[in-house]
Amino acid sequence: MKHLWYCLSVLALLFAGCQKSPTPVLVPNGPTDVTINGDGGSGSISFTTNNDWTAKCSESWVQVNPSSGRASGDPITVSVRCEPNTTYSSRSAVITITAGEISKTFNVSQEENKGVISDAASSYDLAPGAQTLEIKLKSNVKYTVGIDVDWISQKETKALTESTLVFTVKENDTYSPRTGKITVNGGGDSYTYTVNQAENLGLVVEGPMSFDLTYEAQSFEVALKSNTEIKINPECDWIAYVETKALSSSTLVFSVQDNGSSEERQGSVTLSLPDGSQSQSITVKQAGKPAPQAVDMGLSVKWASFNVGATSPEEMGDFYSWGETELPCSKDWSTYKWCKDGDYHSLTKYCTDQKYWGGEGDPDGKTVLEPEDDAATVHWSDGWRTPTWLEWKELFDNSTREWTQQNGVWGQLIVSKINGESLFLASSGYYEDGANPELNGESCRYWSSSLSQNSPGAYMLLSNEKYHLFPIESLRWAQCNIRPVKK
Repeated sequence: MKHLWYCLSVLALLFAGCQKSPTPVLVPNGPTDVTINGDGGSGSISFTTNNDWTAKCSESWVQVNPSSGRASGDPITVSVRCEPNTTYSSRSAVITITAGEISKTFNVSQEENKGVISDAASSYDLAPGAQTLEIKLKSNVKYTVGIDVDWISQKETKALTESTLVFTVKENDTYSPRTGKITVNGGGDSYTYTVNQAENLGLVVEGPMSFDLTYEAQSFEVALKSNTEIKINPECDWIAYVETKALSSSTLVFSVQDNGSSEERQGSVTLSLPDGSQSQSITVKQAGKPAPQAVDMGLSVKWASFNVGATSPEEMGDFYSWGETELPCSKDWSTYKWCKDGDYHSLTKYCTDQKYWGGEGDPDGKTVLEPEDDAATVHWSDGWRTPTWLEWKELFDNSTREWTQQNGVWGQLIVSKINGESLFLASSGYYEDGANPELNGESCRYWSSSLSQNSPGAYMLLSNEKYHLFPIESLRWAQCNIRPVKK
């Protein structure tokens, strides 16, 4: 076929050469359509003409070479070169060959670029909750989607004029931020999308949620982790927040007051986020203080089984100045509650002698502690009080005593002559000027509620292994134990 075209062209030229005015001839030598792939490349067109010629293309992405030439009896070949098609649509151009007044056109077509186009953002910052994520792209090829974490998954592809990839993102139930990547590959193109998900704001208690405490004043600690500010709310007045220890995780320290009641009590501490979206409740149970037994020795009053401030017969308990109910008590006359000018000549209550009186008018003549000044009544109530010196005398007149040890503690074992019931008085000594000179098991010293008759002091019991003295007069501000009685 190509040979036939060539022969016809030559005959036309010979015929024209026989004429005085040759007629211009422009004949294509083959197909007039050229196809180039999207990556760019070269092709060619061929023609025969008896005239000078030029070649022009309608589009700049096509280059022709040569672009002009002289008449020739031989076939003329023009190279057609196309740049890579960076668009994702096919395109076309027209090459026009002009020889004198004659022109012929050749069509050039180029395939579209194969790949993926995405104008979506490359990074996404998400809240911690479960949600969906959409990424829009265009593609004229098959593509793959890769995800490098298990908390993101592809849900679907919405086939619109452009594709929308839909991903599900699980709730971040951890307390640290996390990052994942989504990769789309196709047609030699690759897009990576970074997904940043915020941490879950919250708190985690890493220890017990309930505390069972003894009655004593103490502290307890709550270990937790939190990545945000928390509200701390003790829901009772006997629990107080003290501090936060900044360790590998936070440790909250709470103080618990002494439970002066014999009843168990329960409280709670609520830890919550400021917005109230999460909270944890810590339960605190505190045992009641052991209640004393009322020991019936067959006398006019019953005796407590242990001292004020103690929980067993062997414990010393608290030391009180006479007529004072709160600790710490006085150490000398200058701080004694019922003394006005710092010495025993200025007493303001419980006085029968004018020379010791510092109040208005005559001495008040009170010789026995009133309930509000009796530590046994104030702290135990339920009818308990400090015994009078006559009640102490009644006890010892109707019992035997033995200096002995009970559970490793020295003291007097008192056994009733009437019914055989017994009491143990721990050897606790007393405090004077801030020191206890008899702390090593030397003697028992216990207050009575009775004012002494001949001095500004009060009566107490003194008993040890060698002797038993009662009543003896003592300075009121000296600090001794109290063994209560009740009817």
